[in-house]
Amino acid sequence: MGSDLRKFIDSAYWDIEALLGKAPFTVLFTNVAFILLLVLIWKLTSRMTSTGADVRETWSNRLIALIGGLCGWAIGTAFAPYSTDDLAAFQHIGSVVSAFVSGYVVSKLDRFLEQMVFQGSPDRWQKLGLFVASFLLVAITVFINRFYAFNLPAAEITHMLAPPSVIVDITHGMTSPACIAPLLSDWV
Repeated sequence: MGSDLRKFIDSAYWDIEALLGKAPFTVLFTNVAFILLLVLIWKLTSRMTSTGADVRETWSNRLIALIGGLCGWAIGTAFAPYSTDDLAAFQHIGSVVSAFVSGYVVSKLDRFLEQMVFQGSPDRWQKLGLFVASFLLVAITVFINRFYAFNLPAAEITHMLAPPSVIVDITHGMTSPACIAPLLSDWV
């Protein structure tokens, strides 16, 4: 009886791992937390109004949360590419975006912060917190799902993340123990 239960549990775990990737419970926990926190953010958007009943202000808060979530989605996707082609494309896009941000956006950021945050009403900080919370929630969820929920071959993952000095044993579909030491020494 005990060995049958153990076989069932092992089989169920491998089925879940096949469906959700190399860290199935991390993926499940992240997605459950995402749903719960999304509901919390939705409720906060309606309660963060100065009058408590202003419909336009509620939808304005939801728009801020949506923009934060979309920005988080882009960042979460960029930090967890599926392939080396994605990695190259994201690096190119990142260099273009960083040039724009370092030039134009940074020059305008001081005036924006001064006018919107420091001279505005106290609810501006709440709106900024709503944006940041939505951004982080979606960025973390997208990153964890993209990174853990899909079983890429270990050789491809190592090639994307490891420095060039690491050699991958492609014949076994995983990194060999000889590759672990250079990986750790280059990253630590």
